[in-house]
Amino acid sequence: MRGRRGPGALLLLAAGVFAVCWFFTAPQQLGGSTIYASTVGNSMEPLFHKGDLALVRPAAAYRVHEIVLYENHILHRAVLHRIVAIDNGRYYFKGDHNDFVDPGYATRRDLLGALWLRVPLAGNAVTFLGRPSNAGALGAAVVLLLVLGGGGRRRKRRTAVKKALRCIHKPRHPIEDAGTIALLAAAALALAVGFTTPATKAVSVVGAYSQSGAFTYSAPVLHPDPNLSGRASTTGQPIFLSESKTVTVVFRYHFTSRYAHSVRGTIGLGANLSSQSSSWHRMYVVAKARPFTGDDTTIRTTLSLTTLGQLVSALAIVSGSPADAYDAALVPTVRIHGFVNGQAISERFEPTLSFTVNKTLVKPVVDAAGPVAGATSVPASPQALLQAALNPTVAGAIPGRGPRTVSLARTELSVVDLRGVGVGLAGLLLLVLLTRPMRERRHAMSVEQRIASNAGSVVVDVVAFPLEGAPVAVPDFASLVGLARYLERPILRDRETGAFTLADNGQVYVYLPGDATPGRPPAPPRAQAAGKRRLLRWIAPGLAIAVAGGAAVSFTAANVVPLSNAGVSAQALTLSQLAPSQCAGLSLGHLVVATGSNTVGPSGGDLILGRAGTGTYTLKGGAGNDCIVAGGGPGTRNTLDGGGGAGDVCIGAPGALNIFKNCALTY
Repeated sequence: MRGRRGPGALLLLAAGVFAVCWFFTAPQQLGGSTIYASTVGNSMEPLFHKGDLALVRPAAAYRVHEIVLYENHILHRAVLHRIVAIDNGRYYFKGDHNDFVDPGYATRRDLLGALWLRVPLAGNAVTFLGRPSNAGALGAAVVLLLVLGGGGRRRKRRTAVKKALRCIHKPRHPIEDAGTIALLAAAALALAVGFTTPATKAVSVVGAYSQSGAFTYSAPVLHPDPNLSGRASTTGQPIFLSESKTVTVVFRYHFTSRYAHSVRGTIGLGANLSSQSSSWHRMYVVAKARPFTGDDTTIRTTLSLTTLGQLVSALAIVSGSPADAYDAALVPTVRIHGFVNGQAISERFEPTLSFTVNKTLVKPVVDAAGPVAGATSVPASPQALLQAALNPTVAGAIPGRGPRTVSLARTELSVVDLRGVGVGLAGLLLLVLLTRPMRERRHAMSVEQRIASNAGSVVVDVVAFPLEGAPVAVPDFASLVGLARYLERPILRDRETGAFTLADNGQVYVYLPGDATPGRPPAPPRAQAAGKRRLLRWIAPGLAIAVAGGAAVSFTAANVVPLSNAGVSAQALTLSQLAPSQCAGLSLGHLVVATGSNTVGPSGGDLILGRAGTGTYTLKGGAGNDCIVAGGGPGTRNTLDGGGGAGDVCIGAPGALNIFKNCALTY
């Protein structure tokens, strides 16, 4: 007999290839070192587009201009951007398509890894396979293809000759039984854990409600300058003590929640004055606390700047520092209690608006962030910080219920998804058991066949013991193949009858297929069916590999590395952020966008935006203090009418003919 090469070399090669692929591409959650991140934004265009998949690996060191995946603690997600500057262990990032630097900075421990490989459009497939329903449906399709793709005698006919004898004369390994038991155990575990664990847990619902305020002040000027547009120093502007004697301070409070709620409380206003050169400080009650009910309330008071100037001068004489300056802060105190979504709340809201005070002026002051090395812009400008101080906001939390998760293969999976996985595995198990009779049944080896196999011999079934010299009929083709391999003889096929014969030392062994009849040609082969079976033979394993690999990557990428919202912000802008800086002192409650030639805002503080086309447009505010911004350019005639408000701000369009009516301030 000729020697045969064993499968050891092939298995060793396959193991080596698998080890190399696993080392470079295995997700961190499965013991590897690669992170998968899908891109859903456009801030890294033209390099990255929506739906691309980034493979990221940790690096020993990171350099400027590298593309790195890092945890952004301001956006609360992983972001894939390019390093633009490194300063004292602080890493600053920017998207290639953005014209601004990412807010905040990252430290070394926030860097997840540098870009290793980009796979175009693969992120869409990862996201698709990350959904349990899609992965389960594809898994069921794989099982159907593997189970129903072949069976019966046709599988015997297309089985390779190398495997025929082994399948008949050696005991079959119980791979299918082991797989069925593993599937049963996995389904039972998923169902037991999923349905014995509560689907929700007690959590803190952050952002269930918010408290916000708006500071405004106005100090009439004793001697207005005709070259200036206003007759008073308004919010955000300095106040000169020689030009103004009083200042009116207003603080508007607003409570908001997406849940049903009912609140009431008290509101008061205080002022804190402290020296910049000593430890002297004093707290003054500007307006006594008073009760209120509902979501909105306002406290208003008028302060004497003359008294403030005299106090500063007296303190300077006592301290012996005539040029001494003081820090002043307006501190409204709001105490509320009530119910939000049936949960009791009791909160205290005390924002602060700071000023610098000396003998000549009172000036609002905020701490501005310094420029970032290598940055193209400063994320937080002094004007933005001032607007944040004038419009403070704080979010609140209430007890609530959230989804409970369980840890599975280093991946957090919700209990609801685990229940779905258990039901899906149980369905697959039922499908396997129901289709088991449809698959080929191989007979176990007898004791005699096992002894013969161990001795290197072969046992061949025959239909009957023939007469001397007569052909020997074998019951199946597999037996004929085993005998041919043992005797090292070729098998001959009669094209006319379809019979298979094997000759050895004058003895002829014959196998007649079911559709073969002596004297009649065999039926034409079913080429189409055979082609389908060959196609299924390639599709089923390929689809199984795709489902397994895609599901592993998608679950690790979706649950541990959040999708990289590159340059996309889901935070809604408030009207105070949308309004121009000239309207910073106004409390705006409605946004009105012009759609025709005449636009009139409702009563209350409105932000009215004009049209950008050419023509004649009229923008008119209501009874409140409005911010009216005209649009257009050359060839446009805008009429801006403040309406009934006393503090309307009207901003004309550059190049257009702008006509102002009833506007306190015009630009």
